[in-house]
Amino acid sequence: QSDASTILRRFMIRAVGERDFSAQETCHLLLSEPLYACTYGFVSVSLNGNRLFLSKHLGPDDRRQVTSATPLENYADRKRHEDAFLGIGDINLVTFAATYSSFRGQLRKRPKEV
Repeated sequence: QSDASTILRRFMIRAVGERDFSAQETCHLLLSEPLYACTYGFVSVSLNGNRLFLSKHLGPDDRRQVTSATPLENYADRKRHEDAFLGIGDINLVTFAATYSSFRGQLRKRPKEV
């Protein structure tokens, strides 16, 4: 009886423990493509007022901490860009974060709205 239970236990471990790869999953793994994709873009906007600290190397002995403006700070300062982006002063924070981004300190329209 112990031989039968041992054989049955081994069979169950193999049946449940081994993973079967589908043809679709194998194709994605071979092509190094993701198994899933998201059609939505996301933007994180922190409302707590903390700033992002970046470490910059300006020279061999010169390392500085530099801050970058948050989307909330850019939104608060949006009227300054009214000449470049008409109507920017009248939009809400959600629309602003979805439409505009800051790149190297310059406000720009996102290539694709999120």
